[in-house]
Amino acid sequence: MAGMLAVHETAPERLRALMTREQDGSVTVRLPGAGHPVRVDRMMPVDAAGVFVYGRQDGGGPGWAGVLEKAIAVQVAGGYRFLQRGFGRFGLELLLGERGRMLLAMPTAGQIEAWRAEHRAILASTHPLSRRVRTAHGPLPPNHVFAVIGAEPVSGHILLRNPVNPGRVLRVDARTFRRGFISVDVTGPLR
Repeated sequence: MAGMLAVHETAPERLRALMTREQDGSVTVRLPGAGHPVRVDRMMPVDAAGVFVYGRQDGGGPGWAGVLEKAIAVQVAGGYRFLQRGFGRFGLELLLGERGRMLLAMPTAGQIEAWRAEHRAILASTHPLSRRVRTAHGPLPPNHVFAVIGAEPVSGHILLRNPVNPGRVLRVDARTFRRGFISVDVTGPLR
């Protein structure tokens, strides 16, 4: 989901191009990093109260995010519960069909802004002890991937979206970013 958020923030047309609505209401999804297209029906998982679970758009329905997530769950992971394992770069490779690069040294806010100006999708992954790092939204979740959506070079703050609550932007200072995150994944220019 973080890979989807990062690509959506950078080049949303790339995600739309992956999906084709069929006459029967299903959607064919072509993931560039996968072997063959996946046909996804519109039956999305719900909890006991009938509320959509997993990927949804702001407003509550699964929309395109739920369709893509279901295709990835079926195609690659063998089910939803395995989607939260692994590294963010694999999600980017699956969605884009191209390799990004993983950096273990945390970039500056200025470098992040330069990448954003080049239309690159960026992810940041927390480490196992990140729960000890506090933010305005509480402690950082361990072993979690965020979409990096921008930076403020003057103040050094980094702007992130959490796939669990994508409507809210998390703003962290440079020290928090260095302490709470273990790696950054960056794609090539997407436009």
